[in-house]
Amino acid sequence: ENAHLLQRLKRERNLLRDILTNMAEGVLVTDGTGKVLLANRAATALLHVHEGENLSPWLLSQVSGEKGEEASDNRRIVEFEGRTISLSSAELSGGYEMRASLLAEPTVASNGRAQPNEQVAPEPSVTQVGAKPLSIYVARDITHEAQVERMKSDFVAYVSHELRTPLTTIKMLVRLLLMDTAKETKAYEYLSIVNTQVERQARLINNLLDITRLEAGKYDLPPEPVDPRRVVQNAFGACRPLIEEKQLRVEISYADGIPETFISNNNGLEQVLINLLSNAVKFTPKGGLISISCRSDGETICFAVRDSGVGMTPEQLGRIFTKFYTVHYPRKKGEGTGLGLVISDMIIKKLGGRINVTSQVNVGSCFEVYLPIKGLPPTKATVPAEAQSVVAQIP
Repeated sequence: ENAHLLQRLKRERNLLRDILTNMAEGVLVTDGTGKVLLANRAATALLHVHEGENLSPWLLSQVSGEKGEEASDNRRIVEFEGRTISLSSAELSGGYEMRASLLAEPTVASNGRAQPNEQVAPEPSVTQVGAKPLSIYVARDITHEAQVERMKSDFVAYVSHELRTPLTTIKMLVRLLLMDTAKETKAYEYLSIVNTQVERQARLINNLLDITRLEAGKYDLPPEPVDPRRVVQNAFGACRPLIEEKQLRVEISYADGIPETFISNNNGLEQVLINLLSNAVKFTPKGGLISISCRSDGETICFAVRDSGVGMTPEQLGRIFTKFYTVHYPRKKGEGTGLGLVISDMIIKKLGGRINVTSQVNVGSCFEVYLPIKGLPPTKATVPAEAQSVVAQIP
């Protein structure tokens, strides 16, 4: 009977080995020192590693946090949060330009609880390493996907740029015609409609260009001293015509302990606050109240925009992170592009912060922007596959 069980275990082990060997994804198992305990055929071809060897210094730095803050961030992402990081280097696949995504899953210890820095081993021989932490990495060639994404971004940027030039001319001519047309005439009414639609198209094009640059990592947000009071006043000034048109009341408050300046980026933060405030104006009924506040706990600074508008349902709240999604309400015409919140969230993440949102139907919504006071060094823009459910972006 024992012989039969051993034979069965051997067959299952061989089957598992065959599956791992012929997988399209590269599977790599290392110990705490970076020694490769297992590497299937795809991992060898993609990452140029073999069983018994040590990971190259470059690849080890990407997953172990030995070199620089970015490597440390990768280690935290891979080992503690179980997310995917993207690798791009000529060292992959023998010098050819190639990109790979690398995924590590949390392990389950003998007591059944997930433990950081340890990974489940794929076969018994690996589990016998002892108390040393193991790591399992799954690599996938995404070179073609990256090329397609780059082509798409280049196309959007080109088309958007070509559309922006004639729209600017049309907008200027329409404004000149409006200045020479009596307000009581039908011609003025029609020209006003044209002007509104041209402005809407211009906003859409600008948003497309912004999100393309963010996704390509070409949206520069250099760290600089930021005066929190000034960025709030600038955002309010930009939205003031809309606020006065709807006769809204706006309360601006600053809590004690707000720093005179903090390290972030003026243009990026201003753009986000303008997006949030314009959203609040859009969904707050005539004569309603909007409050803008700023507070700090010494380590982070928070900008909050609260409206007294229609609010959002949990279903709507869960979808505001989707590109081109706009919140629609009965008897209310949607004017958003569905990109403002996406862009705002990407900007704030690039600045090292986050946006939280709470909302209640017929009560209103509150968007809170949290940023570190000391700021973060500039890094390449990263775009999450899906936004967190409690992190906001703008319709």
